[in-house]
Amino acid sequence: MKTHAIKIWPDYFMAVCFKRKTFELRKNDRNYTPGDHVVMREWDPMTRKYTGQKIEATIGWITETNGDQVVFSLIHVGEPTSESRRKRSTK
Repeated sequence: MKTHAIKIWPDYFMAVCFKRKTFELRKNDRNYTPGDHVVMREWDPMTRKYTGQKIEATIGWITETNGDQVVFSLIHVGEPTSESRRKRSTK
Protein backbone atom coordinates (compact mmCIF):
# COMPACT_ATOMS: atom_id res chain seq x y z
CA MET A 1 0.00 0.00 0.00
CA LYS A 2 1.11 3.52 -0.82
CA THR A 3 0.48 6.92 0.68
CA HIS A 4 -0.53 9.69 -1.73
CA ALA A 5 -0.35 13.37 -0.74
CA ILE A 6 -2.88 15.27 -2.86
CA LYS A 7 -4.15 18.84 -3.08
CA ILE A 8 -7.80 19.58 -2.37
CA TRP A 9 -9.57 22.94 -2.72
CA PRO A 10 -11.25 24.47 0.37
CA ASP A 11 -14.89 23.79 -0.61
CA TYR A 12 -14.14 20.14 -1.32
CA PHE A 13 -11.98 19.87 1.80
CA MET A 14 -14.87 21.04 3.98
CA ALA A 15 -17.27 18.63 2.26
CA VAL A 16 -14.91 15.73 3.06
CA CYS A 17 -14.57 16.96 6.66
CA PHE A 18 -18.35 16.98 7.13
CA LYS A 19 -18.71 13.58 5.39
CA ARG A 20 -20.80 15.07 2.56
CA LYS A 21 -18.17 14.16 -0.06
CA THR A 22 -17.24 10.48 0.15
CA PHE A 23 -15.46 10.09 -3.18
CA GLU A 24 -12.66 11.64 -5.20
CA LEU A 25 -12.23 12.07 -8.96
CA ARG A 26 -8.57 12.10 -9.99
CA LYS A 27 -6.28 11.64 -12.92
CA ASN A 28 -4.84 8.16 -12.46
CA ASP A 29 -1.22 9.22 -12.71
CA ARG A 30 -0.34 7.54 -9.41
CA ASN A 31 -1.79 4.07 -9.95
CA TYR A 32 -4.26 4.36 -7.05
CA THR A 33 -5.30 1.03 -5.58
CA PRO A 34 -7.80 0.00 -2.88
CA GLY A 35 -6.22 0.17 0.55
CA ASP A 36 -3.88 3.02 -0.36
CA HIS A 37 -3.77 5.92 2.06
CA VAL A 38 -4.48 9.51 0.91
CA VAL A 39 -3.41 12.66 2.72
CA MET A 40 -5.56 15.49 1.37
CA ARG A 41 -3.84 18.83 1.96
CA GLU A 42 -6.08 21.87 1.64
CA TRP A 43 -4.87 24.11 -1.21
CA ASP A 44 -6.09 27.67 -1.68
CA PRO A 45 -6.18 28.39 -5.43
CA MET A 46 -6.40 32.15 -4.79
CA THR A 47 -3.15 32.37 -2.82
CA ARG A 48 -1.62 29.33 -4.52
CA LYS A 49 -0.52 28.03 -1.12
CA TYR A 50 -1.39 25.26 1.28
CA THR A 51 -3.57 26.38 4.19
CA GLY A 52 -1.94 24.03 6.68
CA GLN A 53 -5.06 21.87 7.07
CA LYS A 54 -5.15 18.20 6.10
CA ILE A 55 -7.39 15.17 6.37
CA GLU A 56 -6.48 11.53 5.84
CA ALA A 57 -8.47 8.62 4.46
CA THR A 58 -8.17 5.19 2.93
CA ILE A 59 -9.11 4.41 -0.67
CA GLY A 60 -11.99 1.96 -0.97
CA TRP A 61 -13.73 1.11 -4.24
CA ILE A 62 -12.14 2.38 -7.47
CA THR A 63 -13.64 2.66 -10.93
CA GLU A 64 -12.05 4.02 -14.11
CA THR A 65 -13.84 6.70 -16.08
CA ASN A 66 -12.37 7.55 -19.48
CA GLY A 67 -9.09 5.70 -19.27
CA ASP A 68 -6.95 8.31 -17.55
CA GLN A 69 -9.21 9.17 -14.60
CA VAL A 70 -10.56 7.22 -11.65
CA VAL A 71 -13.24 7.73 -9.06
CA PHE A 72 -12.47 6.25 -5.68
CA SER A 73 -14.41 6.07 -2.44
CA LEU A 74 -12.99 7.56 0.74
CA ILE A 75 -13.27 5.23 3.73
CA HIS A 76 -11.91 5.48 7.26
CA VAL A 77 -11.85 9.28 6.97
CA GLY A 78 -10.05 10.86 9.90
CA GLU A 79 -10.53 14.21 11.58
CA PRO A 80 -9.02 17.33 10.01
CA THR A 81 -5.70 18.39 11.50
CA SER A 82 -3.24 21.24 11.16
CA GLU A 83 0.19 20.67 9.76
CA SER A 84 2.77 22.15 12.09
CA ARG A 85 5.85 23.77 10.70
CA ARG A 86 8.75 23.24 13.05
CA LYS A 87 11.50 25.80 13.08
CA ARG A 88 15.02 24.46 12.87
CA SER A 89 17.19 25.01 15.87
CA THR A 90 20.00 27.49 15.27
CA LYS A 91 22.23 26.16 18.07
